Amino acid sequence: MADIEFKKSLLLKEYERLCVEVRLVEANIEKAIAFGLSIVTASFAVGVAQHVHEVFFVIPVAIGGVFFYATMLYTYIFSIGGYKRHVEDQLNEIAEEKILIWEELVSIRQRNNIIRPVLIAIYVLVGSILVALSVNNLITYYGVIVGILMLVTTLSLFVILLFALRSMTKTYDHTYRNAVALRDSGRLSDDG
Repeated sequence: MADIEFKKSLLLKEYERLCVEVRLVEANIEKAIAFGLSIVTASFAVGVAQHVHEVFFVIPVAIGGVFFYATMLYTYIFSIGGYKRHVEDQLNEIAEEKILIWEELVSIRQRNNIIRPVLIAIYVLVGSILVALSVNNLITYYGVIVGILMLVTTLSLFVILLFALRSMTKTYDHTYRNAVALRDSGRLSDDG
């Protein structure tokens, strides 16, 4: 009996820690993205208004940085979520009934969440417009070759970002399966 109480105590502490960690990261993600895009947009406005053409070299890369940072944080949250679901499963097993269901509810909620894709579309649209205007300004002030090089650089970052997003979307399930595999066999899952 002491082993089950000890296990339950450890799992509850871990569950609480994961909840706090997710809340902290989530609270900062949208703020970081909005702040980053605001700074980039303000830099663009200053560049146009004060004819600081060098800023157009930085804007496309800075936008990429904002999106990569957001992807990194969301990947981290998805990883925590997959592990948190595993901890929920273990606690439910000890309780011998399904009490903790948050991670299942989050999965269902995300499938029907229209706000997040719309918000992402707005960020992508604003980013695309700023990149296009930056490339146009670079072409105007530094020539076609410089503008094309920046466009190729930006498109390369975008392709890498797409791979990162693809990996991010698999992180939750991958982490969950690995947690189960480690618990059951002591080895990580080979499912990629």
